Amino acid sequence: MTRDGRTQVYTAGTGDLTTGKPPRPDDRLRVAGVSKAYSGAVALRLVDRVLPARHTSGLADYSADPRHRFDSRRLLDFVAGEPLRFAPGSLYAYANSDNIAVALMAEAVTGRRYDALLAELV
Repeated sequence: MTRDGRTQVYTAGTGDLTTGKPPRPDDRLRVAGVSKAYSGAVALRLVDRVLPARHTSGLADYSADPRHRFDSRRLLDFVAGEPLRFAPGSLYAYANSDNIAVALMAEAVTGRRYDALLAELV
């Protein structure tokens, strides 16, 4: 944001490979794996200490079509009926579901949307 309160938007690259048009400020980008770092940063900013273990929830790992836009609050629906893979805290196993769970916990604890937490804390 500039000193006079205006927002400046910068773009680079190609927004549409077919036409060669540049990206627009209102285009959406699927961040996929990049979001993991942000989930972790938000969680760490909301707690006083770093917990010694991550990815130990036992949640099943969800899989979703990367070409489809999902409401992140619905992604855990993919594994809601699945049993835990192991007792929470007993093993380490990477699961995308853990990152979604962290974001939802941050929202529940703060009463604020995750995107607002990202903007403020990261």
